[in-house]
Amino acid sequence: MTRLVVVVAAIAAARALAQTPAPPPPPLPAARVTEVILDDRAVKDQGPPAFLAKTAEEIGKLRGMRVTRFSDARKRLGPKADQALAGCGDDAGCLATAARAAGGDIVVTVRLTKREGASFVALTRVNALRPQITDDSGTLSGSDADALALIPEAVTELFPDAESR
Repeated sequence: MTRLVVVVAAIAAARALAQTPAPPPPPLPAARVTEVILDDRAVKDQGPPAFLAKTAEEIGKLRGMRVTRFSDARKRLGPKADQALAGCGDDAGCLATAARAAGGDIVVTVRLTKREGASFVALTRVNALRPQITDDSGTLSGSDADALALIPEAVTELFPDAESR
């Protein structure tokens, strides 16, 4: 009789455990977002608005990248930092300092120059944590329209390890 009670109790316990739902899996860590600041200041050889928009669109297609233009990021800067940014030109150290102050990780510049009937578009990536140019991509084309069409390829060259969404 004692054995029968133990067996029945064991079976009842096994059934109760089988009906208890498993605990939920631990939450996945939040994906790291890289804050990319697109330099849209009015500087020499600045890419036209269509080039900036296409560059922002292409970077935005990359997993883990969020694009903010300097014109929007400037709102987070104090007056001194904003004034310093105005005099940065293409100085990597200055751009990196301004990007850090605005919460950015990377600065991307877009420059378009025209020489002898050809358009040259250059994208540059500056790491805000180490103020240096980390990558750049330049493409020579016959016209502005051709150069604009090459922006997706230039962004891929600028971020070779990034995956598309």
